[in-house]
Amino acid sequence: MGYLAYRSGKENIDLVTEDYYKQELGYESQMDKMRNARLLAQPVQVQVEGRNVAVVFPVREGNVSGEIQMFRPSDAQYDRRVAVAPDAAGKQQLNLAGLPAGLYRLKIDWKAGEKSFYTEEAININ
Repeated sequence: MGYLAYRSGKENIDLVTEDYYKQELGYESQMDKMRNARLLAQPVQVQVEGRNVAVVFPVREGNVSGEIQMFRPSDAQYDRRVAVAPDAAGKQQLNLAGLPAGLYRLKIDWKAGEKSFYTEEAININ
């Protein structure tokens, strides 16, 4: 018993990762993006239309760019990443061909002008 107490005292147990500060900055940035999205007068709208999903971005000044991740919690092989590329009306169509029915999470990380936004939306594909 004494030996176990001695050995456990010599073990180096780090509860914090080595890049803790970098991760914390990333978390702060994500929270800022989510706050920016909540403060929008008109939020991003997601509409499931048959085997397509329409993502409608609010009208903003400046170019809209970013990434949409289609995340399937039950099977990562069906995850998809698509660049944000809305048309002049702010609408982007995502084709769901080849994806099985089920629950997906759309993780939309986008930027308009100098401001960044992040929103998540759960969708059910039939």
